[in-house]
Amino acid sequence: MLPRKRDIAKAARAAADPDRCPAHLSYIRRTYVCAAFRTDECEGINHAHHVRSAATAGTGIKPSDFDAVPLCAHHHEELHRIGRETFEKKHGMDLLAVARKLVSPHRKRRTA
Repeated sequence: MLPRKRDIAKAARAAADPDRCPAHLSYIRRTYVCAAFRTDECEGINHAHHVRSAATAGTGIKPSDFDAVPLCAHHHEELHRIGRETFEKKHGMDLLAVARKLVSPHRKRRTA
């Protein structure tokens, strides 16, 4: 089966921008459990939540795909509803630190 035009265009954009890696996002959605580690509360499939830092806080600036964490649908909605700071305090975590610790075979592309 031939790839769809949309998939080809997406791959071309990702190749041109070292901070975009659809394969990494797909990998963390499939491989890791929800970063909140509260399986009794988890619902739905994992989403890749892009964690903003001071460098990516501006309007129209998307954080790197390598700064994404897996969150179940429930926790992803909760994070957007209550905000990152409150979410991190409630669950006792630093989302950016979690994102940077995730192991992925695609991470090496960032430095290449």
